[in-house]
Amino acid sequence: MQKAQRNENELRCHCHGAIFDLESGAVRCAPALKPLQKYKIRMDNDSIEVDLDKLLPQSTQRDDSISENVVIIGGGAAGAAAAESLASAGAYVKVLSKESVAGPYDRTLISKRFAEVPLTKEVNENISYLSSTEVLSIDPKAKLLRVKRILPDPNKIGCGPKKKWTFEEMRYSKLIVATGMRPRYLPGQSSGITVYNSSDVERLQELVSGKRVTVVGGSYLGVETAANLVMLKKKNKLESMTLVIGEDHPLSTPYGEMIGKVVRKKLEDFGIEILSESVVEKVEDEKLIFEHGSEHSFGALIQCIGGIPVTSFLPEEVNFTGELVSVNDKFQTSCEDIYAVGDCVKIDGVSYNPHWAAAQEMGKAAATHILTGDATKLRQTMVWSSFGKVHLRSVGARADDCSSQKHYIDETSDRYITAFLNENEHVIGCVTINGDPVCAQVANLLEIHDHVRLEAFECLF
Repeated sequence: MQKAQRNENELRCHCHGAIFDLESGAVRCAPALKPLQKYKIRMDNDSIEVDLDKLLPQSTQRDDSISENVVIIGGGAAGAAAAESLASAGAYVKVLSKESVAGPYDRTLISKRFAEVPLTKEVNENISYLSSTEVLSIDPKAKLLRVKRILPDPNKIGCGPKKKWTFEEMRYSKLIVATGMRPRYLPGQSSGITVYNSSDVERLQELVSGKRVTVVGGSYLGVETAANLVMLKKKNKLESMTLVIGEDHPLSTPYGEMIGKVVRKKLEDFGIEILSESVVEKVEDEKLIFEHGSEHSFGALIQCIGGIPVTSFLPEEVNFTGELVSVNDKFQTSCEDIYAVGDCVKIDGVSYNPHWAAAQEMGKAAATHILTGDATKLRQTMVWSSFGKVHLRSVGARADDCSSQKHYIDETSDRYITAFLNENEHVIGCVTINGDPVCAQVANLLEIHDHVRLEAFECLF
């Protein structure tokens, strides 16, 4: 936290944008879920002595009068944040996850470390996490879920896994849908290697070992997967790595050409071959056929081309905007006792960039409304990525939201900054490579005003 940015009684982490209360250490903004540790101190003239053996307990306020029976569908960022907020206030929560893992984990590390890392070491005792549980249907009038569960069955006789399938009904008073996305596949493909969840981690490194690996997709997921697999090349024993993208440069769609070129150069320095402006028309016999007519052979194919909202189980009473669930500023759907948060939603009248920390803030906002009836304004969150010595952060508007861009290049320190400007040439967002703590500073400023004057922005670095 040595580069953390102070704003009145709050402290914002420069890496990921989490905000903490300076006095209590409590979390005020995602992606952190747990508060900062507090230690007993003693003032001695001009020095401050910290007793590292005296860790002070965090005070938590519980309300035993909360009677809501809250069920959350989905154990990702939004679902986990909603569950933690509700449970910390004294509510009892059930989290249903289709995955077989024992609890929520940090999905951002799937493409960074290829590891299943728990979100927290301590699970709140008020949270009941039901894995291998799929919601089949919802009756909003009866407030009833019909689910399918896969349970261990040590007494099962015969071959195959020792499991049994059961069908159950669950009641709720409030329901939060936080199912996120499922992988989108290339034309003609209904399955394949993706980098979305814990099951992908279990098989990924085995499937790519000794292969000519091709990753399709120029967004965060594709870039991180290609770069980090190559960085673990000795462990993975890759023969080669190719990144196939539809645009000119990786990440150029959200962040513009300058940042895209820098990311491309970094990836090529890692030994990654990049095929630009290559839109896949179909896949045939370990071969990609592109729309412009050329072909590319691969040994292992990883598909990182976006996702499709997981919403097929929702009742017809729930309204949609395209593929996304329509919600108000309290994250209620058209069925007021059913909330929806995370990547599967479209907030009425609000423009935002879906990502991990934003999903967490949505989950917390839905929980707040259930507990208090109050609507919560979403805090300014940051997007982050890291591979090799590249530390990329962004905040606010992106390339497709702005009127113009201004670039700041310092090759000596390997720092690259792009400011996204509105029609008045005020900064409404920015992206940096190795430019910490600029994005954290801009995030604090954007919480005060909807823009930052250009001359003030340029004073930050």
